[in-house]
Amino acid sequence: MQNLRELRTLFLGLEGSGRELSEAYATGPQEINAATLRVVEISGRTGWYVDQLSLTLSDRRVVKYGGDGGSPVPPQKLRPDECIVAVHQNRHPEYLGSGFTFKLSSGRELRVAGSKDNPNSSTNLEHITSKTAPSGKQITSLHFSGSELVGAGFSPRAAKEREQPK
Repeated sequence: MQNLRELRTLFLGLEGSGRELSEAYATGPQEINAATLRVVEISGRTGWYVDQLSLTLSDRRVVKYGGDGGSPVPPQKLRPDECIVAVHQNRHPEYLGSGFTFKLSSGRELRVAGSKDNPNSSTNLEHITSKTAPSGKQITSLHFSGSELVGAGFSPRAAKEREQPK
């Protein structure tokens, strides 16, 4: 299955707690239908910084990145016609950064951010990492090296997940 190959690293995450992130783990390829897989909810845990990000997938799996510190962030649901087309991380050398912005196909943005995050600061520009889905794809997983976002996993977009007109 070609779609399964695209998702071979879908379940990449980080184990750890608080400030120290430890070894990465990944489960093997799963029998899933990549054509219908999408993120349906974003949540996490924050304090001053982002301790954990959680992506709930349409098959009800929850993929967690980071540790168990901080306080829970209320889940933010994507609409049925939305998908993640870009993610921006405000980097910080510890935790998972100070904040994340998820850009959706509808034009909406969802944020998970710690209290020390300042997305409007011009000094943050050198500390932002961005990953964007190629045309016709959506982001379904994130990949970290330590606390830095270094990649994203993609799957095909469904016909109902239309791009917002520019």
